[in-house]
Amino acid sequence: GTRRVAAGLELPWTGGKATFNWHPLLMVVAFVPVMVQSALSYRIYSRVLCTKIGKGGQKALHAGLHALEAVLVSVSLAAVFTFHSHRGYAHLASLHSWLGALTVTAFVITALVADQALRHQVEQAADECC
Repeated sequence: GTRRVAAGLELPWTGGKATFNWHPLLMVVAFVPVMVQSALSYRIYSRVLCTKIGKGGQKALHAGLHALEAVLVSVSLAAVFTFHSHRGYAHLASLHSWLGALTVTAFVITALVADQALRHQVEQAADECC
């Protein structure tokens, strides 16, 4: 038969028919414009941003955009898991869900590695300074 898709959006934690609709919306917003702007804010826009907001501001913008992305992805995943739980559907039952889990895992690992690299740079700068 034909599957019906619920139109609109419901609060992500309700588990209603339109709860799932948050998942594609927030994932697209997180991984296309927000992630792209975060990458561009650190590399491509560096000359413009450094003169306007300084290197510290540029790093804060970059981190803030990544934090926004993490929040969007988290709400998106909460919506899809809530929807599946309320409907009795299995979690991680398709190739799409496993590739998504792999993508989110890669994002988290990248963030952790970047955080450690930044901490190492700060420690080196402190050692050279004093």
